[in-house]
Amino acid sequence: ITSPSKQMLVDATANLKLCVVPCNGTVSLKSWNAAAEVRTGKGSIYVESIKTGRDSLSILCSDCSSVVKFVTGAARCTTGSGNIDLSDISGAHIYAATSTGSIKAVRIQGNQLYVSKTGSISAQRLRGDIEFHTREGNFELLDGYGFLSGTTDSGGISAKMRDWSFTDKAL
Repeated sequence: ITSPSKQMLVDATANLKLCVVPCNGTVSLKSWNAAAEVRTGKGSIYVESIKTGRDSLSILCSDCSSVVKFVTGAARCTTGSGNIDLSDISGAHIYAATSTGSIKAVRIQGNQLYVSKTGSISAQRLRGDIEFHTREGNFELLDGYGFLSGTTDSGGISAKMRDWSFTDKAL
């Protein structure tokens, strides 16, 4: 679905694959039970209660803030200058990347990768394989469960792991 207008309402069977591509503006997607993709230039994105099954949720915006919560399935969220706020996501792979915005992740489970050029990464109650990369941003994790690895060029790192699971057998 593509729309140059500022407002669009889609009422459809919630188990069809969906691709929403407005030029700019706010996108809100709720209660969808299949793969979904949202691409826009600027504005804000709000996604809630998505079950993708074997497929995934994909969000791409060059200048947006994104809020994504209550997702079951793989999720990918990429933005240039906006903040990313993730919560209550469980899936095989979770990816979040931003150039200058911050990333906040709460109650995420699965293989996770968080990337930020200059923004901070703040996380709580993550489970699974957790990886992060920043150039200048700080990384902070409270209540991690699983495996943690990551790098930063000049930012600070603070991590409190409640349970540590090694992924390799090297000593």
